[in-house]
Amino acid sequence: MYLQFERQLEFPQAKNAKAKANNSTLIIYSDELGTNKETFQLTLSGKGLDKKDLLGKSDPFAIISKKTDDGKWAKVFETEVIKKTLDPEWRPITGQTVSLTGKNPERKLLFQVYDHDKNGKHDLIGEFETTFLELQTCESSF
Repeated sequence: MYLQFERQLEFPQAKNAKAKANNSTLIIYSDELGTNKETFQLTLSGKGLDKKDLLGKSDPFAIISKKTDDGKWAKVFETEVIKKTLDPEWRPITGQTVSLTGKNPERKLLFQVYDHDKNGKHDLIGEFETTFLELQTCESSF
């Protein structure tokens, strides 16, 4: 059974002030697979993402990072780029729970959505932080 977690993306403007990234929303369907809950599946989709390309829609992709013990962010997963859409639906991500949590279900996770640019200077559409525990208990807040 999938749990739905929905969060409005924020756009970091200053160190302590975050603004909502228009009405851009990331929706995550999460499921623990198997009887031992060591494997997970996340299905990400965007709704009403901010348009970043001048002559069209965005080419969004998402990155999931976890906060390491030394306080830095380490990329764990990256979705494929979906061309010309503001409402992407990415392929499901399946992995070992420990790859996200490091055996700590309250480890901070960072979800970021970017607009892909050919020159490699991808534009941040928005981001938010949560934990694996919040994803599994649907403690979503706006």
